[in-house]
Amino acid sequence: MTIAKNSRQTFTVTIPSGETLYGIYTGSKTIKTDIPAGCWPRCKVAYTAANKRTQESVCEGLFVITANKNGKTINYICTFDLCDGEVIISYFVINTTDSTTVLTDAQTVTITFDFMEQPNT
Repeated sequence: MTIAKNSRQTFTVTIPSGETLYGIYTGSKTIKTDIPAGCWPRCKVAYTAANKRTQESVCEGLFVITANKNGKTINYICTFDLCDGEVIISYFVINTTDSTTVLTDAQTVTITFDFMEQPNT
């Protein structure tokens, strides 16, 4: 079996700043996209970390960004689903240090999908 890249789509998504009321806040973003029939996605995520370096990693539906704010460790836990011409990105922002309220920073993430297909079927 061989595989081939059908198409590539790149999105920039901003997880908004927010208050971690009781230690957490959540939300989602929906992006319209063309998902080729019979394909599966490979995903790469890139963002600028606290050290001002661009961090890049592959993911399979889940990625986590860890940051610090006011001496607290903040985790941005993000998942994505592809369904009916949409990419739905859900985020859970958690103050993992304690349950106090922290005004977190926004995080901008670039997500690249390579849609792969099996051409010799």
